[in-house]
Amino acid sequence: MPPGSNRRREWSLAARITALVISVATLVGLIAAALTLQLLRLTVEDQMRTQLRQQLEIAADAPDAAAGIDAAITWAEHTGTLYAVVDSDDRVTGTAAEFVSAELIAQLEDQNDASDKRLRPREPVILEGRQVGTSALVLARSDTVLFEASRGLVLRVMPVLLLGILAAVGGGALLARRITRPLVVTAAAADRLAAGERNVPMPHPDLPEVRAVADALTALDRALATSELRQHEFLLSISHEIRTPLTAIRGYGEALADDVMPAAIAGAIIQTEAERLSRFLDDLLELARLEADDFTIAESDATLDEVLIAAEGAWRARAAVLEVRLALELPSESTPVYTDVLRVRQVLDGLIENALRVSPPGSSITLRLLVTADRVAVSVSDEGPGLSADDLDSAFDRGVLRERYQNSRPVGTGLGLSIAARLIGRLGGTIGAIGRPQGGAEFTVSWTAPADQAEQWLFRPAERPR
Repeated sequence: MPPGSNRRREWSLAARITALVISVATLVGLIAAALTLQLLRLTVEDQMRTQLRQQLEIAADAPDAAAGIDAAITWAEHTGTLYAVVDSDDRVTGTAAEFVSAELIAQLEDQNDASDKRLRPREPVILEGRQVGTSALVLARSDTVLFEASRGLVLRVMPVLLLGILAAVGGGALLARRITRPLVVTAAAADRLAAGERNVPMPHPDLPEVRAVADALTALDRALATSELRQHEFLLSISHEIRTPLTAIRGYGEALADDVMPAAIAGAIIQTEAERLSRFLDDLLELARLEADDFTIAESDATLDEVLIAAEGAWRARAAVLEVRLALELPSESTPVYTDVLRVRQVLDGLIENALRVSPPGSSITLRLLVTADRVAVSVSDEGPGLSADDLDSAFDRGVLRERYQNSRPVGTGLGLSIAARLIGRLGGTIGAIGRPQGGAEFTVSWTAPADQAEQWLFRPAERPR
């Protein structure tokens, strides 16, 4: 705590549990002690009354009543017992005379014996009386005598009670340690999670409640790691994809500056690429607001022909600089579909960029759109070094081709093909690659209609099930 702070010092859970157990154990011990003392007192009192009654019976059974009373008085004087004699005229004599009441005398006359309990300053007195001949004999014991008689029993019981309290205190301390130790370890693990560490080992305590907390933190750890990984990959993907429209904008901007292309054509392409760049920035904003960890899909009615024409136009200038011919093959009729054209264009840009990277000067890249009754396919083929059988098996795995060829041919970031495969899968299509017999590689994106909708799904997009 900082010096001078007035904030009350907070107790730890272990201290609170220990204090609670000590308080409960002490309270239980005190209650038990009070009940035990009362029980002992009643027990000793019953024993005293029994003893007094026995002496009264001995006196009453004596052949000579006077001798019996004298014997009882002698016993009383030797044992510290008080006595009183009530004669036939109701006159009371003896050391206990002050405690003999008129009600006790009447009870003796009516019932031949009597029991009573009277008070004198600061201590009670028990009385037992019996008719002996024509007189009555009353024997009494004070609370002082009762206390002296019960003190020995109390001295035996109290150590046992104290040991019970000490055992409860020790058990409370052990229980507090058992509960709080895994909580302290779990709290430390939570602090490591809050600091950004992942895959933090959690304790596995025996207590179900504490184990549930640890399991919840383990699940949170896994969820955070998965979410952060997806967001990291998404950020890498966005960064990779933003370069494509920037490259087109830069290329056509240079063409405008050098006055080698009509301003209307270059301006239209720059405007289109700027809109695509804006969509990618929207993706980044969604990530910043934690509303997405992947590219959003916004499907609508579109025409694939226009997507391919726009892609070819955007990359034409770059291909010319690299002395690569960019060819476009389209069917005679337009091809309306229901999809996200931005994402389709994003995939095509990645495939064209990869093809340009490996295409030698003087070679060709062909964009082709193929349409059948139940299938639409868009392919990008090049005349570069091509792909081996092993390459085809892992072409869409992130970074595999980059690691394999980074020292032997131009490579990109290793993200493009994995992004393309993920996007096409989300759009309901497939993507594949083959090696061309004449050299180079061909990547194909395709969508196949369900068997029962083969004549409708492509040309009537509004009725196509999503």
